Amino acid sequence: MNKESIYRIIGYHGKYTDSVKKALKKLLKENHPDHNGDKEIFKLISDVKKELETNQVSFKCENIVDEMQYEDIDIDYCKSMIIKFEKEKDDLEKVLEEHNSELKKINGNYKELYLKSVKEAGKILEKGKSTKKLNEIKKISIILLMILIIMFVIAIIKNSIIIFICFGIICFITIMLTEKYFLYFHEVTQNSEKKVHQYVNTVNSIKEVMLQRQNKEKEILNLERKLKKVENDLRFYNNLLK
Repeated sequence: MNKESIYRIIGYHGKYTDSVKKALKKLLKENHPDHNGDKEIFKLISDVKKELETNQVSFKCENIVDEMQYEDIDIDYCKSMIIKFEKEKDDLEKVLEEHNSELKKINGNYKELYLKSVKEAGKILEKGKSTKKLNEIKKISIILLMILIIMFVIAIIKNSIIIFICFGIICFITIMLTEKYFLYFHEVTQNSEKKVHQYVNTVNSIKEVMLQRQNKEKEILNLERKLKKVENDLRFYNNLLK
């Protein structure tokens, strides 16, 4: 809706005639905000009235015709605008439906990635259990190492074969535990790095999906505003033909 449309509706063709005044008065009355009229449309009509009264018309008509040709409003122009806005309304509704469908898919992806990130975060937190197990192996290895040192000293002092045999057995156990410790430590470290890497990738994916969702929501909001404006214009022209 613009000023040119208002001028065409009221049948203005270069003269501020009685029929133009009558049509303008009708528009102002039917579209007054107190009668649930659209404020923007009412302002346009008021601006046109002011331009006509001050002889500062912004609309350039092609031909000046006899004022008797138009008794009220330009019906043909209104009908053509109704057809135009009905098409615009249908097109916007189709596009809006497509965008809402896309937004639904994006929300589904977001939910899936969010649940995945929660699961991955839980796996990272399980590292505490692995660390606890590593500490236990480490403590046992240290205790056995201390026992070995004590037994080695006693074996030398006592020169006991039995003690030497026990020393050898405990030494073997200590070596096995130490090897197990380092192997388990290497495995835990690799798994932790892998889990953290997966979690970071998932979080980055979530950020991308959130950005997509924000952009899509903005597009939908703009479409809804356009649709509302078209619906207001369509309602305006339909009211004129009642």
